[in-house]
Amino acid sequence: MAERLAVLSAWFAEPVAACAPLVPDSVWRVETTDGGAYVLKERGEVALATGRSLQFELAVLDYLAAAALPIVLPTPDQQGQRFTAREDHYFQLTPYVAHEPWPATGPARLALLHQLG
Repeated sequence: MAERLAVLSAWFAEPVAACAPLVPDSVWRVETTDGGAYVLKERGEVALATGRSLQFELAVLDYLAAAALPIVLPTPDQQGQRFTAREDHYFQLTPYVAHEPWPATGPARLALLHQLG
């Protein structure tokens, strides 16, 4: 937990109110003292050159946002970067959006995909 709090200092100057795992060892829900809610994701190892794939992903997200699709963009850190390298891993912070999870498989998922076009 202390490692995650250290990573969060890239985004927040003040300590956060809470940090709890959503997916063990890779995704955490972060709550700030001012009531904000975020998701911190570990995106991969620096040694595996995941930075290039993250840059590509960010370019795609920017394109989709420019097309007015309702997506959540990563929150820039205090240096203006949308992902940061700490502890030999890349991390990304996004606003938390409450939602119902999509079904993993089956007719319901297929119906959702057809609705999206």
